Amino acid sequence: MHSDQMSQLDSLVRVARVSGDAERAPRTYVAWSAAATILCLFPVGAVALGYGVATQRALGRHDLERARHHSRVARRWLIAAIATGLIVNVMLAGTLVVLGALSR
Repeated sequence: MHSDQMSQLDSLVRVARVSGDAERAPRTYVAWSAAATILCLFPVGAVALGYGVATQRALGRHDLERARHHSRVARRWLIAAIATGLIVNVMLAGTLVVLGALSR
């Protein structure tokens, strides 16, 4: 091979490596979803956990497109679980403070 052909081949290999890095596996959010299920709001966290497990299964089948979809849905449900759990907990704490103040 000529040096021009070698340099073209080297550049193609570099491009393939860079594009291969873009094919990273999506996050499963299983651990975060489990924590949100326990600490925040059970039903919404359980849905996030289910999609996290579905992401793991899709990754096991090497179905990256479905894994990405499940990962995005799991993230949305995880955010919903945390936000809703925080709102419910703040409202509950506020109610307990008001009831404590009224009992005096």
